[in-house]
Amino acid sequence: MGTFEERANMINFLTTFINSFNVDRASGTRIGLITFAGTARLEFPLLQYADNIGIITGLRDVVTQFTTEQAGGIVSAIRLVGTQCITSGSGDRINVPNLAVIVAQTDMVSAGTRNQAIQESRLLQSVQTRVLAVGISPFSDKEFARQLSSPPQAENQDFFSVQQMASLLSISGSVASSSCRIQGGGGGVGKNVATQITRK
Repeated sequence: MGTFEERANMINFLTTFINSFNVDRASGTRIGLITFAGTARLEFPLLQYADNIGIITGLRDVVTQFTTEQAGGIVSAIRLVGTQCITSGSGDRINVPNLAVIVAQTDMVSAGTRNQAIQESRLLQSVQTRVLAVGISPFSDKEFARQLSSPPQAENQDFFSVQQMASLLSISGSVASSSCRIQGGGGGVGKNVATQITRK
C-alpha cells in the first residue's frame, strides 16, 4: 500500500466501518488493529482508544506510515488476534461477541500460506470469534476470502471481494452492516473487534 491513493482508500473504508460502531471502553465496542505484510504486528489493542474520534485518528497515523513491503504475514496476523488482541489483558470481555475482520490482497498469497491462514482462521472461530473476510484481487479470486470467513460463508455477508483497493469504499456499508448483525446486535451493542489489514 505504497501510494497516497491506496492509503486514502483504506482509511476511508475503515473510517466508515469504525463509525458503524459506538466505540466506548466501558459498554460500547472496543476495536484493535493488526497490520501485516512481510510481518504482522499489533498496532493498538482493544483498550487503547476510548471513542470513535480517537481510534480513527490512531488508524490514520498507522496507515499513513505504510510503505510497499513484501506480501505475507497473514498467518501471523490471524494468530495475533487470539494471542495479543482479543485477550483479557488487551481488553477482551467474555460476555461480549468477538469479531475479526480480515482485509487482504488475496492474489499475493501463496497456496501454502493460504492453507495455513485458513487453518488459523478456523482455530480462531473455534474459540467463539466470528471472522469476516474482505479479499482484494484483480482476478476476482473469491475462494480464499470465502474459506477464511465463518459459516455459512455467504458472499456479501460473511465474505466480500473487490478487484482493487479503490473499490473498498463501495462495500464498506455492507461490511459494517454484517459486522453489526453479529449476535443480533446493532451498532450500539458492544463488541470486541480485531481488524486486520494488509500493509502491502
